[in-house]
Amino acid sequence: MKTLDYFTGVSWDWNKPPRRLLFNLFLSTLLLLLLNQTSQAQSYNRLERLGHSSLPGNKIQVVLELASPLNAAPPHFSTDNPARIVLDFPNTSLNTTERNVNISAGAVQQVRAVETEDRVRVVINLLRMSPFDIQQVGNKIFVAIDGTAMGGSSTAAGDRNDPVSMVTQQAAAAHRPTMPPPATQTVAAYIPPAELAPVFEASTAAEPLAEPLPTGPAITQVDFRRNDDGAGWIIVEVTNPNQIVSINRGRRDRDIEVVFQNAVLPSHLDRRLDVTDFATPVNSVDAYPQGKDARMLVTMREGVRYDYFANQTGRQYIIKINERPVEPEEESRGLRSKDPVYTGRNVNFNFQDIQIRSALNLLLSPEVSGEVFNVVITDNVNQGDKLSLRLQNVPWDQALDIILEAKSLAKRKFGQNVIIIDTKRSLDARDKEELQAQKEIKELEPIRTQYIQINYAKAEDLANLLYSGGTADQAQRFVSDRGSVSFDERTNTLIVQDTESYLTDIRQLIEAIDTPSRQVLIESRVVIAEDTFAKELGVKFGHSLNQDLGHGHGIVMGGKLEGDTVYSEGTAFTSGGNTFSGDYLNSNSQENFIVRLPVGDPAGALGLAIGKVGSYLLQLELAASQTDGTAEVLATPKVITANQHKASIIQGQRIPYRTVSDQGAQTQFENAVLQLEVTPQITPDDRIIMDLLVTSDEMGQQILTTGERAINKREIATQVLVDNGETVVLGGVYQQNRNNSVTRVPFFSDLPLVGNLFKRTQKETSRRELLIFVTPKIIRERS
Repeated sequence: MKTLDYFTGVSWDWNKPPRRLLFNLFLSTLLLLLLNQTSQAQSYNRLERLGHSSLPGNKIQVVLELASPLNAAPPHFSTDNPARIVLDFPNTSLNTTERNVNISAGAVQQVRAVETEDRVRVVINLLRMSPFDIQQVGNKIFVAIDGTAMGGSSTAAGDRNDPVSMVTQQAAAAHRPTMPPPATQTVAAYIPPAELAPVFEASTAAEPLAEPLPTGPAITQVDFRRNDDGAGWIIVEVTNPNQIVSINRGRRDRDIEVVFQNAVLPSHLDRRLDVTDFATPVNSVDAYPQGKDARMLVTMREGVRYDYFANQTGRQYIIKINERPVEPEEESRGLRSKDPVYTGRNVNFNFQDIQIRSALNLLLSPEVSGEVFNVVITDNVNQGDKLSLRLQNVPWDQALDIILEAKSLAKRKFGQNVIIIDTKRSLDARDKEELQAQKEIKELEPIRTQYIQINYAKAEDLANLLYSGGTADQAQRFVSDRGSVSFDERTNTLIVQDTESYLTDIRQLIEAIDTPSRQVLIESRVVIAEDTFAKELGVKFGHSLNQDLGHGHGIVMGGKLEGDTVYSEGTAFTSGGNTFSGDYLNSNSQENFIVRLPVGDPAGALGLAIGKVGSYLLQLELAASQTDGTAEVLATPKVITANQHKASIIQGQRIPYRTVSDQGAQTQFENAVLQLEVTPQITPDDRIIMDLLVTSDEMGQQILTTGERAINKREIATQVLVDNGETVVLGGVYQQNRNNSVTRVPFFSDLPLVGNLFKRTQKETSRRELLIFVTPKIIRERS
């Protein structure tokens, strides 16, 4: 009897001996095991070895050996700061005990492999970003890294024929993240295993070889320390005690660039110092040569504010970096800023149809962000959503916001390193629920009573500010619907009843505004300068009788002013009707003039007898007067007042005048005063805005028709902005009067030579100037 086994396809003959049956059973089991191993090999791979080798031209080749060949080059990307190359191997496990290989040669510092649930990630840490190329040969992945910085010289012609040279003419752009190349790509020639440095020899190969000491200026040691106050000290040993060093902030605010001019950096110091564990503002220190100089790039932690200063003592150059706390004003300005400030590391991405969850996990990974985040992505984020992006030199936190905005997502950060990602609608609804819950909690809080002593302000004014006291529809700004505010005028105390949260806000408000008012001293000077000049020339021409006094005297010349007496034996130019009594002329003596153009108040006069007609004499009298005057009036009112409070000072007199009405005659008064009225306002930058009214009135001339006195009024009203202690001229009035007049006798005044005897000339000139000066001074409070 024969039976067919449907699982193995073997026909069994139960009539044959048992050993034949056992043999067939063994073959079936072996076949099943082989099929199972083949299926596992096709679905899962292993990374079995990390290695590296040196290439001509200061190039380093990193070799990754897998258990099975890949269908295509692994996905990869790079970051500029820190300089890294990252390769991902999906469905791969790590089958080696050596997971960190220190190379410290060329531009490569270290190769590190990390295993997760579904992949292996290989991170190549670089000293600085350099051109690289990735190729696959069988089950090996070769990463060739140039020793020059990005944008350096291309590969030498002698290296192009090297079968292991992977650097192409486009190596300057090869560091950018690209999609995996197709499986049909051309790969380099196979590298014999003998040429690869084994993993356990990596540390030996990384040891620097002995090199000759430099003969010129050089750096011999770079060290980092942390002092007691948490500051980071970078100590650089130099051979030249007069080394020229320039230190400046880098292109990013978090970088400091230090250049040691014409100094040699030994190859064993061409490296990066990762000082994150020192808990200082410094994250890393990169030392590298560039041309004839030795350079150092100091990178700070993200978001840290710092100050730095450097000094050289002998052969030690020390850079001290301290963390600077955020000032309250700067913090408030940051809260009011509408545009976010991104400080993350710059990254480059180029992906097509990448899942949104994968993109988010990649951005928030430590290799990209430089920080360790705990990420929670809710179920509202569709796992099947995909997006394509191409970003170059974009901060990773900005790239995260761009991706979230593109998919209508948002994030919330809890604590230091927990981020929740959800849809905007869900997060907004959650925020709304929290606000509603907080509002309900506030409405259920118990009412408390607080007595607040007011020091400088008036309790009544603060009560009106806190509580409008209007209708129910009127908004109450600082008091809840259940709260109330009253005050005691005698003790200047506020009595507030409200919940604890509102009471806290009210106390903070009162502490901010219940402060002493600043005071201002205002000095004003009113200057009135007056200059007058008057000149007058007059003439009298007439006749008089020649009197014989009886003792033989004849005509006598002499001067005469009106009202003067005539001495004995003198001759007066009087008319014939005049008589003498004793030695003096009678009081009824009269002067007889043909032309009478006298000077009003002559300073001097000269009388002449210029001819005789019979018994009559022709007489001429000349009179002249000149007046010069200078006057200056200075008034200096001063007043002290509080900020934004009006002050006034008045000095002068009140002039009475009479008015007549139906009720009879009344006496009223008009002010003729010097007045200063000012309202100052102190600006935050200690300047002063003043509303000014300056008045300088005085009593003027008498009005002939009424007999009352006029009032000369001078006033200026203005607003000015003045620095503290600065004197400003508010304004001025300059007045000049000129008066030239001639009184003459017609016809005779036009005669040549003698015409001036028939004229009177008057010249008057007056100048008057008013200037007003103001000087405000802020009174400083005692410390």
